[in-house]
Amino acid sequence: MLKFLFSSFLLTLLLSITACNTNPNKSSQSAFTLDTDCNKNITKAFEKLIETSMFLRVSENAKAKQEIMKINEQYFTRLDGEEWEKLEEDPSNIYKSAIEGIQSGDIKIADCKVEGSKTLNGVETHMISYKREMAFSPEFVLTSDMKFYIGKGDALPYMETEKSTSINSKTTFQYKNIIAPKI
Repeated sequence: MLKFLFSSFLLTLLLSITACNTNPNKSSQSAFTLDTDCNKNITKAFEKLIETSMFLRVSENAKAKQEIMKINEQYFTRLDGEEWEKLEEDPSNIYKSAIEGIQSGDIKIADCKVEGSKTLNGVETHMISYKREMAFSPEFVLTSDMKFYIGKGDALPYMETEKSTSINSKTTFQYKNIIAPKI
């Protein structure tokens, strides 16, 4: 049942022993410059997320809060503050699917524009907005207004908001001070 909820929750929101006090995901201090192609900015951020050794992704909407954690090839999830459960599959796979969907045109990105900059938890980010269209079936096409916050220094995603007729969600990403749950 939890696996079904996990898959359903991720699908709906898509389109998130060890303590670390530093960011293990820093690959360089050079600034990330936005590309003129919005699709490239989004896929670049997802690629960086997939490559990172650890993250905590928190997705919330009116019905649920889901947390997903990746720490050195270990994966965990919990729904609405319940007990953490270990995942066998890498949760980054949802972002691999998103990249493939954007590149193939199955996920359509339109009206993309840079809204400016915003500091989130001490990290300076590029804030971009766009419309995303995903067809789940010929009868059900979800069009959402998205805001995506990409780190200026590391190109990682830090926040994503989605608004549509059926979804109003916020997803945040954290890359340091993450502690693996004891299971």
